[in-house]
Formats: sequence, C-alpha cells, structure tokens
Amino acid sequence: MRKITVIFLVLILVLTFFTLAGCNSSGDKGSRYQAYSDAISAGLETQSFYVKYSTSAEPEVTYKLNYSVESGKIAAVFDKETNNAVSVSHEYIYFGHALPQNVKEKDASDSDYRLALFKGDEAPRFDVTAEDFLNMPEISRFVPKNILGALQLTQEQLIPVDGVDFSVTQGVTETFSFTVADPENPYFAYCSDGNYLIVRAIQKRVNKITDRKGTFSAVIDYVGPNVIMPAF
Repeated sequence: MRKITVIFLVLILVLTFFTLAGCNSSGDKGSRYQAYSDAISAGLETQSFYVKYSTSAEPEVTYKLNYSVESGKIAAVFDKETNNAVSVSHEYIYFGHALPQNVKEKDASDSDYRLALFKGDEAPRFDVTAEDFLNMPEISRFVPKNILGALQLTQEQLIPVDGVDFSVTQGVTETFSFTVADPENPYFAYCSDGNYLIVRAIQKRVNKITDRKGTFSAVIDYVGPNVIMPAF
C-alpha cells in the first residue's frame, strides 16, 4: 500500500511539473505592452498596500510601509528596520484612527476614534491628514504612486533588451524586462552598462520592481500584516 502511495505522489509531482512548464510563454513588446500597462495601472488603483524596499547601498536596512483602509478607517505604520550582526532595531511612525487608552476596540463607537500620528517618543499629533502622512519625507518615496508613476510609460518609451524577452509568463506570474531612455526618468539610473529593469506582475498586478544587478528591490503587496494602532 505504501509503495502505491509513493508512486501516486511521484506521478502527481511529475504531472504538476509538466503542467507548470506548459504554462510558460514569452512575448515581445508589441504583443504584451497592454498587459504591462494594465499591471502598472492595477497597482496604482488600490487604497491598501504593503511595500518593502531595500537597496544594496544599505544592505542592513529594509523599509516597510503598511497602509490599510478598512470600513473607512486607516491603520498605517512605516518601519525602518535595521538588521546588524547582533541586533534588529526599528524606527516606527504610526498613523490612523486611534482610540483613547481607556476605550477598548470592542466597546468603541465611531466618535471615539481620532486620526493621530505617533512618531518615536513624540506626543501624538492630531493635525495630520492622510495626505500629510503619505507626503512625509521619510515615507513619500515608498508610496505606490511614487514607485509606479515613473513606470507609466508609452510603448515607445519602453526599450527592449537585446537577447532578453520583453515578457515571460509562468502561471499567474508575468515578468517584464526593459530599459528606459529618458535621463529625467528616476529609473534611468538602472539602465546602463548592461543593467535593466525587471517588473514582475502576479495575477495581472505589479508585485515587484528590481534591476538585473539587484541594486534595489521594491515589493508591493496589497494586503499586509494587521496594524495595531497605539492608543493616545
């Protein structure tokens, strides 16, 4: 009986391998530009997001921005995580609908919540809007519209890479590879000396941006871990 089970599992693995292999395909810019454009647009059309950003210039640091909107209430946290050889440290900035310390969430009414910003050891601030929070110097570059805005490119602005397929699809994942020629584009810095951009989409929405040399990585998910807001 055990031998039959093992054989059955091996057959499943083999069939799965060939099924996935059969889903692989590639395409040129002409045939897959619209899929690229739609993936960028889909990434921009979201209220909630979880961004993780890292760069080879700061290999020990990961920047995380978790912004959630549920039933009209905002819960957000920015985290600069530094991981060195002996310890991990965090620099947090919280923003969203918070409650007074003496009110539990299960007992709270809408009137109990206040939009508040919590930064380090500073006193909570109640004069900050969502726009103010997302435009803070520490935070703005990790907001999806600022990551993806420069990738809203026309077909003519996308430059294929010699010897590299513009699009490769594997299952629900499609990966686009290209350079940009405009020196004013912030991604132009990653498009020289054989380097190029790699944009990955999962289920037709952009999920990761990096370059061939691994200089930087921006991962965008659209559901992040639960944010526990501090009380004021």
